[in-house]
Amino acid sequence: MAFHAQNVRAFSDWSTNLFMVWENSLSPPARFVMNCQRFSISFFLEVLAHSRKTSLSDASNCRTQSLARSRRRCCSSTIRAATFAVTVVAAAGAAVGGAIGYSLDQQAADLRASMANNRIQIDNRGDYLLVTMPEGILFATDSAAVRADLQADIRALARNLQEYRDSTVEVVGHTDNTGSAEYNQDLSARRASAVAGILLEQGVAPSRVRSIGRGEDQPVATNLTPEGRAQNRRVEIFIRPNA
Repeated sequence: MAFHAQNVRAFSDWSTNLFMVWENSLSPPARFVMNCQRFSISFFLEVLAHSRKTSLSDASNCRTQSLARSRRRCCSSTIRAATFAVTVVAAAGAAVGGAIGYSLDQQAADLRASMANNRIQIDNRGDYLLVTMPEGILFATDSAAVRADLQADIRALARNLQEYRDSTVEVVGHTDNTGSAEYNQDLSARRASAVAGILLEQGVAPSRVRSIGRGEDQPVATNLTPEGRAQNRRVEIFIRPNA
């Protein structure tokens, strides 16, 4: 099948646009790894397109047999060079991703060791940590005041964030669907703000922290049972390393 440089260019432009749309939904570390992969693909396609142009240019100055040998040598060398570049860039992206994963493993282990309440969940999602605190251990019913006995765990989280400073923190409040959506939205926002406020009081930089209320919009379980509603009432803390 004939290999046309313009087709390669068109595919390269299409794949670049697709990556740009996808990129907006990723965290900074994931975007870095994805950009390494995007560069590898674009570089490989550019080399192949250049190889095609070079071969066509040689054709005007070489005899038929010499041209065939020249094409084979040129394509072989350029493909080897492109393959090497792809391997190097992909390895660099993998190394950065592995380093981020290792750092998050360490941070998660330190955080678990400092928490007194075993109902607090700490999950390493690969490019961020997710800390989930059930509403039942943080707040009284319909209250946005953090219980005094749980403030120690939030202060422990603040100390952990001070030790691992190169990250941003998003505190997100959630409720079940009992009551009006407007009330639940306000309650979730006030609860997220209360947890974020303790982090700020303990010295975490305001530029790193933001709080959001999601109300009843993002349940993790059914709202048809008491057990499901209890799971939906929670505060989630997303810890995302900076790129």
